[in-house]
Amino acid sequence: MLPWIQQYMYMNKKTIAIVMFSIAVVFLFVFTPSPTFAQNDPAPDVFGVTDFDESGTVLVSTDIRVIIMRIINVLLGLLGIAMLGIVIYGGAQIMFSGGAEDKIANGKKIIVNGVIGLAITLSAFTIAQFVLNKLSAATGTGRTQTGLRGPTPPEELTFTASGALGRVIKDHYPNRGQTDVARNTSISITFTEAVDPASIILNTNNSCEKDNGEEGLDGEDFIPQDLNVPNNGCKKIVVVEDGENIQKDKPFYGGCLGNGAEAVCDTVNTATIRIQKADDEEGPQFNEAGDLIENPRLPAIVYASYEGANREVKTFRIKPIENLGSPEEHVWHKVEVWGTGTEDGVEFGVKTARDTNAFGADPDNHYMWEFETGTNIDTTPPTVVSVYPAVGRSIPRNDTVSITFSEPVDPMEVQGTLSQDSSFHNMIFGNADVSGEWKISNGYKTVEFYSDQACGKNTCGDTVYCLPVADIAAEYEDYEILVRTATPQQNAAAFAGISPGVMDMAGNMLDGDGDRENDGKPAVGNNPEAIDNEEKEADNYYWEFEVRNEIDLQPPYIKTVTPLVDAQDVGERAALKVTFSKVMQLQTLYDVGIEEYGGAEVNLASIWKRPTFERSCDQNNPSNCHTEMTVQHRVFGPQGKDLYYAITTTSTMKSSTGNCFYPGFGPENQNSDCAVTYSQEFPYLVESVTDCIPTEEAVAINAPNSANNDTGCAYTINLQNNENMQPDRDTCVEHLQDPGISPPSGQPGQ
Repeated sequence: MLPWIQQYMYMNKKTIAIVMFSIAVVFLFVFTPSPTFAQNDPAPDVFGVTDFDESGTVLVSTDIRVIIMRIINVLLGLLGIAMLGIVIYGGAQIMFSGGAEDKIANGKKIIVNGVIGLAITLSAFTIAQFVLNKLSAATGTGRTQTGLRGPTPPEELTFTASGALGRVIKDHYPNRGQTDVARNTSISITFTEAVDPASIILNTNNSCEKDNGEEGLDGEDFIPQDLNVPNNGCKKIVVVEDGENIQKDKPFYGGCLGNGAEAVCDTVNTATIRIQKADDEEGPQFNEAGDLIENPRLPAIVYASYEGANREVKTFRIKPIENLGSPEEHVWHKVEVWGTGTEDGVEFGVKTARDTNAFGADPDNHYMWEFETGTNIDTTPPTVVSVYPAVGRSIPRNDTVSITFSEPVDPMEVQGTLSQDSSFHNMIFGNADVSGEWKISNGYKTVEFYSDQACGKNTCGDTVYCLPVADIAAEYEDYEILVRTATPQQNAAAFAGISPGVMDMAGNMLDGDGDRENDGKPAVGNNPEAIDNEEKEADNYYWEFEVRNEIDLQPPYIKTVTPLVDAQDVGERAALKVTFSKVMQLQTLYDVGIEEYGGAEVNLASIWKRPTFERSCDQNNPSNCHTEMTVQHRVFGPQGKDLYYAITTTSTMKSSTGNCFYPGFGPENQNSDCAVTYSQEFPYLVESVTDCIPTEEAVAINAPNSANNDTGCAYTINLQNNENMQPDRDTCVEHLQDPGISPPSGQPGQ
């Protein structure tokens, strides 16, 4: 080594150390790989065999804020490299100064300036990376490590959800993890299958079904049962006691007798549905002296919604006798719905109408969720936020009418059957010939009317139901609908004695004109089945539209999904969204499935899921509307697991016109719309399709409907090579779980 080099290397050890440290820092921060986000493959992605409009997949690294921050990150990285180059250049000045003092001083000055610039750049890089991570978490494109919900409740569930919403329970309110719930709220539960109300409700008021002299039940009237006086007005049933057949009055479950403070109401079986504070211990407790402490389960009044001609019960509204929570602090509550069992020798648990355990062989045998009450009492009335069809718009005869409210409403007051002898008059048509049923969905915010008047067949072989048009030669018919608000009586805490009409879960009456003032309920005319002109006032809601004398047989298809098929590193809270090409019947969209898998070492229970829906229309063409479904779910990849998911659908999903969704049917490319031409001789048979893909591998568009015989599986398809298409959903799920096929980035669980 030359003597001057040796001399100045010894004199400038600190300088050399600074240079080497700067190089290490730059390589550490600038060249460390950024977090991986969901892939944004420009190639067409297909659900079944359907192309997607990539512009609709907002959770796949396309958020503009994330893009800007990434550009800033890249620029800062380049700037860091430039600063590193300056430091190296200063070091080279010293190394090759030949002992010249002025060159050495200049080299030191360059290094100092470079290090200062490098420090500023690294600080900016750190700040930018922090912002990018927060944006990624907010937009669902990166993993987060937050809890299942906002403020941490007393109990945290990760992998299981005690029965998986969607398999036994279709919907409930309040929602899982919902915060700041009003203390005076009711709790509603809807089951996927008809259940025996006697397994949930205690006939506290000794009411019985009324015998109207006709076969079957009228289902609306019930009368009190006096055990000391023969009650010939009750419908009779035969029960077996001690081996003998005994005739008894048939109890009526779910309702109140009397008005106001004098009302006597049926109550919940607290062994079957357990409502309590989340931190309370389960079951009876004893103090140190051995005295029994009151069971923490909260007593509540129960109403049951009897649906259809068969009087099936799927929905219950449960009103705690005392307001929940505390006026001073927020309180977490939990609700447990139990399958069959025994407690203190007494049987309890939800039974189906078939007299079986509602939870079947589920080892959990129950469903549990938690929510938090605030300190407030809800006095805000619900309003109507949208109707379909919109005011003055027209729909085909086989379309479905729907009303969406601003908040969850009492299902007891918006579900019911319309017919000439029906006693349900809360939502009526001006046309007396209309018959069918109102059903609630969408988190108890949307009610839909399903006509029961058959008018033909559709492409999947199902019966089409239509609204009546009196003049078969007319092009259209004017329709009107009246939604009646309710009038509170005395005992508003229990909703006992409330006259029929629409109200929210806290007992607030419908605000039909949305002015936030209580205008009262207009007097009902002499005929409650007809719309009186005097009733077209606040706080009732009234609107008009047209029904075209035509039938729409166009099938729906999926336009976009989020996240994209085969997307990677999706955030644990990423929104799962599906956009359909048509307005859909919401009652049919609850069968979306989430398959979770992660290798043989990971064996998870079904995860809970809850779909909610929004309808949007083209501003330039208001008649062109569609439905977007968002599926709420337990976090993806809990406890840091790298897990994989397949989203499945079935052909039981239908458009608002009752036409089946075929997962193997859709547009040929993301810029085209699918259109179907029907036979003139047989209108329900398909004659030709334009810009659509049914293929030999997919179910034919006019094949008989079969929920298990469709390609309802999400996978990226090479349209030039259809080898990945599967003949049915189960095969497709197995195909997706094959680690050699999906996911493309390695073995599950890694």
